[in-house]
Formats: sequence, C-alpha cells, structure tokens
Amino acid sequence: MLKTKSQIDLNLGLEYYSTDFNGVFGKARTLPHDFIVEEVALDGSIAYTSLSDEKVVEVYWGGREYAVFILEKCYKETLSTISLLKKIAKEEVGFSGIKDKRALTSQFITIPSTAKEKLLDINLGFTLRFIGFSRYQLRRGMLRGNQFTIVVRDVKHKDLKSLEHWLSQALTAISLNGLIGYYGYQRFGTTRPITHLVGKHIIRGEEEQAVDLILKTSYDYECLESKIIRQLVEKGALRQASELFFSSSYERAILNAMLEQGNQHQALKCIPKKLKQLFIHGYQAYLFNKALSKLIEERGSLSEVKPGDVVGMLSSWGEATQFIRVTEANKDKMSKLVSEHKASLVMPIPGSKLKTSEYLREVMEKEGVKLNDFKKLKVKGGFRQCLAYPHIAYFKVSEDYMSTTGLSYTIKFYLPKGFYATMLLRELIKPQNPCECNL
Repeated sequence: MLKTKSQIDLNLGLEYYSTDFNGVFGKARTLPHDFIVEEVALDGSIAYTSLSDEKVVEVYWGGREYAVFILEKCYKETLSTISLLKKIAKEEVGFSGIKDKRALTSQFITIPSTAKEKLLDINLGFTLRFIGFSRYQLRRGMLRGNQFTIVVRDVKHKDLKSLEHWLSQALTAISLNGLIGYYGYQRFGTTRPITHLVGKHIIRGEEEQAVDLILKTSYDYECLESKIIRQLVEKGALRQASELFFSSSYERAILNAMLEQGNQHQALKCIPKKLKQLFIHGYQAYLFNKALSKLIEERGSLSEVKPGDVVGMLSSWGEATQFIRVTEANKDKMSKLVSEHKASLVMPIPGSKLKTSEYLREVMEKEGVKLNDFKKLKVKGGFRQCLAYPHIAYFKVSEDYMSTTGLSYTIKFYLPKGFYATMLLRELIKPQNPCECNL
C-alpha cells in the first residue's frame, strides 16, 4: 500500500492509501450543493434531498407511536439543529447519525406522534418533510449507510477525454481495493484539527492543557478574527477575547467560566456533555487510525489474516456484522472470504469492557494512556471494520465554467455507516494539504 506524504495525514494517523495510482488535484465544496449526503435507513429507504429527481419518500415502520420526518439542511451542524428541534417540540428527537456540516444533507428523524404538529411549517434555515410513522424512536447507529453525490471542480488534468479515462480506472481500483477504514478529517476538525488532542488531555485528566488547546491553539486556515481572539487569550486579555467570540460558542462559555472561577478545571465543566464526548471520540478515532496504520505497515495489506484476528462478515449493505475469531482451523476459510470481499478484518476501538489488539496496545503505550483511563470516564469501546467497498452508482466528467481549469467531475456512490466520503476523495486526489481541496 502507498504511504502518504502529507504531514497533516500523518498527524491524524492516516498513513496509507489503499490505491497506488497518481492523484489528481481538485476541490470539493465550491458550491453548497457540490457535496450531497442522503441517509439510507435500515429498511433501505433513502432520505432524498429536494434536489433529487426521485419520487417522494413514504415510510411505515411498524407502528404510529412516532412521526418520521426528513430533515434537510445545508452547512448546519447536526447536534445544534437537533437541539433546536427538541426545544421547539418539547420532546426527544431521534436521529441515526451526525452528517457533515459542510454539505447539503438529508436524514430521517423521529418525534413522538403527539408532537408532530409542532414541527410542521417551520422555517429556521432548514426544512422538515413529514413522511410517515414508526413504532420506534431512531437511535444513533440505526442506519444502513449514506448515499453521496459529489462534484469536484478545478481538476488539474490535460483534457476531458484523458480525465474520463483516469477517473474510470481510479474508481475501478478503489472498488477493487476498497477504502481503508480510517476515521476521516471531519472527526478531527478540518481547519483546526485539535479534537483528538483535546480528547487526549480529557482522558488523562489534564484540564489545564485541554482548555489551553481549545482557546489558544491557532492554525493557518482559521479566519483572521479567530487568530486575533486566540492572541488576546494568549496575552491574558480574557474579557476582550470573550466579547469577540460568538455568544453561543462553547469557547466563550469557557472564557466566562475562567473569568468567574479563575481556573481551567471549572471552565472545562462548561463544555456540554455531548461536545466533551466528541473530543473523546476524536481521540479514540486517532488511536484506531494509528493502530490500523501499524497493522498495514507490518502486513503490507488488509487481506492477510492471522490467528487471533477478528473478522466481520459483510452484509449486502457492506457492513461488518457477525464477528468471528480467526484460528488455525478456520484461517484459510477466513482468508478466502476476505479476498472475495465477503468479510473484512475488524479492530478494536479503545474503551471500557474491551480487550485491545497488539497494534492498539503498542500505540496506547506510546501515547501514555491505558484502558483504565477510558473506564474511569465510562467511555464505550467497540469494533470497527478495516475495509469497506464503495458502490459506485455513476460518474461523469464535464467542462465547467465554475472551475479555473475548466474541468470537473461528479461521482455518486454509497458507503456503509461510519465510512467517510472524504476518504474516497482522498484516494482520488492524494492531497498534500486536505484544506486546499476542501476535504
């Protein structure tokens, strides 16, 4: 497998590519509708956006206890939008997954049927479409995957014909080799990738370092205003910095707590529980990425299995389900299933009530963290598949007046839940700096 030359990738544990063809520079997200995410429910229903040519979606999931809506939003965070809907409905709002903020996204949500009328005809910068009923409330992870339609512009290639030939071969290679199961850029932050670093300090009980990272650490791709605010914090001008932060930002809440309480430990308590979990999940993702890269470094591929490994059988939707421990007796059978794309290696994510793999143990020892650190905070672990095989629905290349090069391409594809479209774009572009490509 080809090793990355990007320092940003290396910092996030994204050390390898699954393909070895040359990447071609391009930019995603030039326009809001250049990155479309449509959720696929457990029964295969798709939460089509209003831009789709598909017919209207109607669902009936076995009962009428809950009303089902499609939530469509553009460049809005999932958690803050759900939080707003909970305040409007005065009820719990169920959802299956967090969608990319920098995209046009549509997903299923549920609320008790008695509160259905409260979510009709609202206009708050996103849309809700009532589509049916369900006997159960949606929970995190209750989805098959996501369907993506992505336009990449400013593509640096010779001409339209050669671009089409390259893209066809590249997508074939990705379909055959699969996508490495890395956690993508958005799990760590794009313009300011500190999520996992803050998570590490929280896990280790280092409140002062966590707060300093949140408030002071600046990156090149942050806006000028943010850089100025962080300079004020660095100089101790906390009140002036607080006035410049958005009133709703958690950073302002931390600063105000520091002004009132005078210490970082109390300030860290101002972070909402779900946000603190995101920081910790970011660190879990980093540890997984590093462990997976170590496995690839040692074995050279993800198709080789050894006794002691865990293999997940792949469903028709591409998700690893039934887990099987590899032994000397079943090794050949498991290797055959993996080579036929019917199974995938899976690796542990650090957390409570879970044993680590040799690769994860090595990474955690180097990081200076232990499983007990996760257990103290009651952080759950789990298993994650190491490889997924995207289903490419179609692709096309175009002459594009919006592109500086005059060339663009569009790809429509499906990925099982937990896998990132940006990791497929990473294979195509192989960027030195993902921020320059809007990944």
